[in-house]
Amino acid sequence: MRTKLMKTVCKAVALSVTVGMMLAGNGMVANAEGSYTVKKDDYLKKIAQEAYGDASKWESIYEANRDSIKNPNLIYEGQVFILPDNGDAAAVPAAETSAAETSAETDHQAEAAAAQADFEKYGLVCNAKLNTTYPYVIPCYDREYTTNGKVTFSDYKVFGGDETHEALDGYEWRAVTCTVVLDDENAYNHGYSGIGPATTDYYNDAFFDNFKEKKVSFSATYNGVEYTGIQYDQTLLQNGWDNDTFTYQFRDFYRVPTGYDGVVLAVYNPTVDWSIAKTSKDTIFFRLK
Repeated sequence: MRTKLMKTVCKAVALSVTVGMMLAGNGMVANAEGSYTVKKDDYLKKIAQEAYGDASKWESIYEANRDSIKNPNLIYEGQVFILPDNGDAAAVPAAETSAAETSAETDHQAEAAAAQADFEKYGLVCNAKLNTTYPYVIPCYDREYTTNGKVTFSDYKVFGGDETHEALDGYEWRAVTCTVVLDDENAYNHGYSGIGPATTDYYNDAFFDNFKEKKVSFSATYNGVEYTGIQYDQTLLQNGWDNDTFTYQFRDFYRVPTGYDGVVLAVYNPTVDWSIAKTSKDTIFFRLK
């Protein structure tokens, strides 16, 4: 089974401040209005926390810079953002940038658009919703028959860490439970061909080629930014028959950069190669967003 993870959100560093900015002891004064040049490792919530003392104000920054922020999870080093007054972000004009800065922004945006377009050609549509049952039709062990199963995603949670999942600054855990049930006569009488879960990425299908075994941290580099704290874990909750019903239930955990929404959990026909399954209308995709 081909397992993959995700493209990533660009994250935070220091501040480069121009017009009208006032600095206080450990950061910028709330309600200050000016411009901000994105540095390596920046992300909107951190910029908002430093600028206004309130990470939730990231949406104000996003709204004031919609022309240059195509995806709030993807900002790039060298971009110049308006930092609006805490009030009405929509009333703030777009930031003025130099020709060099504008060119750099355009290049970054083109890269993001190209990555998205490249992924969309795979035909991925993440339309599975929580607590909704989806049909899962796969061959039986006796390939002359098929079994009509069911797949449900539930108990989605985003959290910083717990006693078994280590917290890491700048990262968060995203978890979801997947339940596969085979309960028709064909499954009972003729077996089933297997269960096909896979992890892939909404933005870049080939990004996490070094995705490894559970509880193993690994690094990934995207657009020159290296993330070394990505981690995966899985807990098997149920795997077996109860009378004439087979249930396979597991809970997947992913430690990803804070705010990253590109992890996709897929359930596909295990007798079909993933290169085909990822384009199939029968594959069920749930995006952890």
